[in-house]
Amino acid sequence: MHFLEGETRVAAVAQELRDRDEALCQLKYNLQRAQEQMKYYTDKKRRDLQFTVGEWALLKLRPNQQQSVLQRIHQ
Repeated sequence: MHFLEGETRVAAVAQELRDRDEALCQLKYNLQRAQEQMKYYTDKKRRDLQFTVGEWALLKLRPNQQQSVLQRIHQ
């Protein structure tokens, strides 16, 4: 939801809403750039593999664990 000029008559509130919109735009831009960088470096290591029906493939399954999330009693 974006701030539209004239929504409020209080100048301080209008300025806060404009600042919020600008911060959100910057955050979205930085997030997009970070995602593009991650994709670029991940794709450098990928290779296109093709399998035929009946061909065996070995998989390494490993659950993704985030270290930044607080440890909970029951994970």
